[in-house]
Amino acid sequence: MWDNGAPEYDGATAGSYTFTGILTLVEGIANSDDLKAEVKVNVLEPDKEIILVSPLEDIEVAKGTEKAAIGLPSTVEVTLEDDSTMLLSVVWDNGAPEYDGATAGSYTFTGALTLVEGIANTDDLKAEVKVDVLEIITKWGDVNGDEVVNATDVLAYWAYIVRGTAFINSAVADVNGDEVVNATDVLAVWAKIVRETPFPVEQ
Repeated sequence: MWDNGAPEYDGATAGSYTFTGILTLVEGIANSDDLKAEVKVNVLEPDKEIILVSPLEDIEVAKGTEKAAIGLPSTVEVTLEDDSTMLLSVVWDNGAPEYDGATAGSYTFTGALTLVEGIANTDDLKAEVKVDVLEIITKWGDVNGDEVVNATDVLAYWAYIVRGTAFINSAVADVNGDEVVNATDVLAVWAKIVRETPFPVEQ
């Protein structure tokens, strides 16, 4: 037979309660030392419900951006039933419609929240963010992306071709249209700068 606990058990109050039990002896069994059973009961705080997932700002990316490079947030802020807030990790789906970085348009990603101990999401609330894939406005020969075709682009070409040490926008580098970025492209860029000769791809 169990007592009422120490301290006295109150299921409405979180904490630890130790119950002591008196053994009920049967014929032929003695308990001269008055040994007793003992068990500890932990009453936990009830899980806090998520009542709101904070909205996320739209994300804009250039056409050709892969999903991994979008920059989808790894955590989102949620509001709990006691009005406190916290960050939870989120796992994103593939978008609706399914994300295609090669196709301009809007894609809505839905994220499942990763719950932690003490947090509940009975309503299965989710994060959501819209990603807009924008058409790329390019300028042939502007391999360093400063929107001007000048000598710095020529230097970037040479660093890329000769030493492989520069990052260039390959989408606008092949100005002669032969599907290879090499010295002939550099000469064409120089002719464009000095004599304003149109690039072969513009003719």
